[in-house]
Amino acid sequence: MSRPDTGVGDDFAHYTVQVAEITGAHGVKGEVKALCTSDVPDRLGQLDEVLVRPKAHEPFVSSVTRARQIPHKRVYILGLEGVNSREDAERLVGAELAIPEGQSPPLPADTYYVCDLLGALVVTRDGRELGRLSEVLYTGANDVYVTDQGHLLPATAEVVAEVDIEGHRIVVTPLPGMLD
Repeated sequence: MSRPDTGVGDDFAHYTVQVAEITGAHGVKGEVKALCTSDVPDRLGQLDEVLVRPKAHEPFVSSVTRARQIPHKRVYILGLEGVNSREDAERLVGAELAIPEGQSPPLPADTYYVCDLLGALVVTRDGRELGRLSEVLYTGANDVYVTDQGHLLPATAEVVAEVDIEGHRIVVTPLPGMLD
């Protein structure tokens, strides 16, 4: 697998919005299967370039040469410049794909990008700290917020009372028995 020369150097700090995770190889020509983790459903089909952050290798910027969605799923088949064989694609399993923050479209009211929420302090209305938001699980019904203290909180209007992006804080109203 060759690292494409994109002319951007090694400054990847502006690639802050994770949009997908590579879950597998597809075919023999280096295509990858990518699970869309973006709240913008068609985003992967419209990408020009992404930062590829493999778990065991150096990150690199790559052009997206092909993109097609598997019907009725959040899975895309992507061709990435410099990924030319099944072996190249297999080495990228588990890698995150990210884009610069400026490429994110504005969101409707009371909707947030996950990258803006991660690390936020989660507290109950009465001030009990539940830890920092460490992960968002994507389920069929609703997203689930996971804190670094192991709390699982459904990301519903019933539970999430307030999100303060500037203050990096999420106020929740746990359902009865949720924290027991």
